[in-house]
Amino acid sequence: MSKISAVSILLLTLLLTACGGSDEPAATDTAELTESTTEAVSEEVPIVANAETITAYGQLLNDACVYLNENYADKITGEVRIEYDATCERLHNINLQGISAVAQMSDSEREAIFARLEEIESIIFDSVAEQIGVKAELTEAVTTTADKADTEVSGELITGLPQETTTAAEPERITAAE
Repeated sequence: MSKISAVSILLLTLLLTACGGSDEPAATDTAELTESTTEAVSEEVPIVANAETITAYGQLLNDACVYLNENYADKITGEVRIEYDATCERLHNINLQGISAVAQMSDSEREAIFARLEEIESIIFDSVAEQIGVKAELTEAVTTTADKADTEVSGELITGLPQETTTAAEPERITAAE
């Protein structure tokens, strides 16, 4: 796989925390969570391109596309619009496959999909968002939303009791108003 980006590392960290994938118990306070997240990022643990990771990565990138379109459609014009639309279409085609279809693929097929998702991430963040001047804002919005989802999942894993959330029925959409 190519270089691991900040969003990829964030995704890995969220998955490890939410799925209990590390040998350490889940962090119960903000300081512990920040410290464990920092350690995970600095270690650069390789991301396993399994069905769950690919699905979560695809959803994270979809959230970024939705955020850009809902908040900056007027800035996404001309060549940037063409690039954005083509990239979102590629992402949509990957996300349509679904977790069960991806789970049945070979490791090399999953790694190829993961590599395509990394290319899509680069286009969304380093090209489209950069060209319209909202890269930092987009990164913050996606990170904040991912952190909220991680906190809800982690809270359920820590207490053992399901928490009432609306995100189970309908995915949360990120907007500039948050």
